[in-house]
Amino acid sequence: MALDTNTKKPHRHKRSSFEHLMDVYWGGSERRITGLTLRIMGINTLCIAILMLGALNFGQYETNIIASKLKAFQTQATLIADSLGALDFEAVDHSALQNNLTRIQSTTHYEIIVTRPDHSILSQTRATDALLQALSEDTPNTKILTLKDFFGALTGLLPNRDVIPSFPLTDQGLPDLQTALSASDRLQVWRQPDGQLLLAAMVPVYAQDTPKAQLYILRSGQDIVKDIRYFWQQIFYLFLLTLLATVVISIYLSGLIARPLRQLSRTAEQIRRKKTRAIEIPDLSNRHDEIGELSLVMRDMTESLWTRLDSIEQFAADVAHELKNPLTSLKSAIETLKIVKKKSDQKQLLDILQQDVERMDRLISDISLASRLDAELSREKYAPIDVAILLKKIIHRYQTHFSDTHNIQLYLPDHDQSLLVETSEGRITQVFDNLLDNALSFSPKGGHVSVTALQKQNTITVMVDDDGPGIPMAKLDTIFDRFYSERRGNGQFGQHSGLGLAICKQIVGAVGGTIHAENKPSGGARFIVTFMAAT
Repeated sequence: MALDTNTKKPHRHKRSSFEHLMDVYWGGSERRITGLTLRIMGINTLCIAILMLGALNFGQYETNIIASKLKAFQTQATLIADSLGALDFEAVDHSALQNNLTRIQSTTHYEIIVTRPDHSILSQTRATDALLQALSEDTPNTKILTLKDFFGALTGLLPNRDVIPSFPLTDQGLPDLQTALSASDRLQVWRQPDGQLLLAAMVPVYAQDTPKAQLYILRSGQDIVKDIRYFWQQIFYLFLLTLLATVVISIYLSGLIARPLRQLSRTAEQIRRKKTRAIEIPDLSNRHDEIGELSLVMRDMTESLWTRLDSIEQFAADVAHELKNPLTSLKSAIETLKIVKKKSDQKQLLDILQQDVERMDRLISDISLASRLDAELSREKYAPIDVAILLKKIIHRYQTHFSDTHNIQLYLPDHDQSLLVETSEGRITQVFDNLLDNALSFSPKGGHVSVTALQKQNTITVMVDDDGPGIPMAKLDTIFDRFYSERRGNGQFGQHSGLGLAICKQIVGAVGGTIHAENKPSGGARFIVTFMAAT
């Protein structure tokens, strides 16, 4: 079997410069005329159309050009009438008159008719018969016969134009020259059936200040029609050029907007499908516009989502670790309980079992609260809360329960000043409860716990002080981590889940505040919560 060695490389289509340009501004071979493109194009085209309508409304141009032509035509007619005034109109032979009319017609190409005062014709140029024959042709009743006639039809639709009467016709549809010549106007413009114009001038011919005849001069207005057509043709070409530029600019602008938006959309879709950090939202901040700002916001949002996922993952790991400790203790106590014989040892093991169960119950409750906190905070409705009044209620409650073991004091501004904060009363109460519980757990019996609230300019600060051992310098930030728990020397280890301060930080941050810890110079810890004052 023979092998086919004729291996041809696949033909690759060579991309044109236009295709490359479209890829640059559109980001690929996808549909380029989008809804955004059509909206931009429609708005821009509407503006051009309004401008075009304004230009079309300028119909006075035709009236002005006809008036100027008529004025010049009247001057010429007067000069011709003056030149004919020396002739004898009473003579039977009008050859001299005919010769003069022929000579004038040969230079002006006007159709000239001389009539008696009763409108009977004395003499006329030969071309008049041809003119009447042209007028009598049955012209189709349509405005646009060729592309050239388009502009004539366009000007025929213009508003604010003087109505030009049609050349009078007889009952048989033939041109009625007698009626046309008997018109009272000395200057008249007629419109022929084919749309052409016909200018007519009537001038009396005087001989020794006595009117002897009437001179009628007819001329074609084709030059006027050409001028008008040329004028509107230039406007129409300018409109087409402007429209073309508008369409091109609209496509360019829509591409300039749609391409980065499509790029952001594709990247977001890839992140949604692949769920990998290897894909990043493109940084378009160098555009220095709203799309650049959008890309930065999307990058920050994506980073926040990844951070949130990391937090959830870490939270799950911490939960497993924290639950394992009491479970290990329970397992050890149960195994030991099987082999001990003394009642005192058994009682001690049962106490350990009870403490571990309580610890697990407390831990699970706090974990449940912490896991729901973000969602609940997003649904909270905030209102101005007077922190001074709220702290009075909280301190009174704690003084009632711990009056025998601790000295709890509240310090507020001397004058009854309102300390308003835009927050949720239930959540902010939870923060102060956690801070007071933490301070009481570290303070020795008979110790002093104080709460101080004050306002400085636009911020409200609440400080919770205790007489405990203080916080190691290396742990000032770590104490706000989830499941952080410091061993106490008073045998209270395990009575807290380590989520209280983390919950405080989460709630305070949700209302735009801050919380941090420091050590007092005199000893003990101080927790400082800062809020923006409500306006």
